[in-house]
Amino acid sequence: MGIDNLGGTILLPNWTTTGAISRQTESGGNAYARLDTAGSITSAAFTLDANAQSLTLRAETVGNGTFTGQFSLYLLSGTGFTTSTTLTLGSSTTASWQTFHYAIAPSPARASSSRSRSTTTASV
Repeated sequence: MGIDNLGGTILLPNWTTTGAISRQTESGGNAYARLDTAGSITSAAFTLDANAQSLTLRAETVGNGTFTGQFSLYLLSGTGFTTSTTLTLGSSTTASWQTFHYAIAPSPARASSSRSRSTTTASV
């Protein structure tokens, strides 16, 4: 038996992760991150349009459905992304995918990053 063309897989390209994180795929091919308790994902830097008024996140609870998934969302900006703006603390979601919209203040185009942190098991 021989093995050929070995290659690594990047779990979540352009994201930094901490804690128990896994990449999942829905039947339609949509990939998403599963964050277990205290899991965290942070995106690579991206530029927000000067006229941007909101950010959108889709999330659902995973597991046995006896609790709601909770997550927090932060917008990171400034030199070295050291300025953290809390968009939500402890938002709850159910066992069905939900779309959340978070208002942001319009400002000159800026480099930003986002971080999502799970306080229970959730998918984002």
